[in-house]
Amino acid sequence: MFGLILTLSLFLVGQGPEGNFVVVTVNATDADSGKNAEIVYSLSRPFKGITVDPNTGAVTVNRSAMEMLDGKGLELVLVAEDMGTPPLRDVVPLTLYFTDDRGVTPHFTQEEYQ
Repeated sequence: MFGLILTLSLFLVGQGPEGNFVVVTVNATDADSGKNAEIVYSLSRPFKGITVDPNTGAVTVNRSAMEMLDGKGLELVLVAEDMGTPPLRDVVPLTLYFTDDRGVTPHFTQEEYQ
């Protein structure tokens, strides 16, 4: 079956550039080749302080967004779209929960979520 397949890998790599934290990376694979296989990542709707790198699929959260969402969950939809005509598109829901554990590294029960 050909198409765009989007997967989700969860991890926290720590503080990155400009005080942002990479909390998740999405990865899409496409059976096409050339320009049609190029994939762009995005959020279905913007949220202040949370961004997706359109080239790598890395989702980053800045410190102010983490503080604003402390103790709360946020539901997002991550989108991957190839450059074909017509473009293929896949989405994956993601719920992020933020808690300020003052230096305690988070852990996940699974290595990969789909």
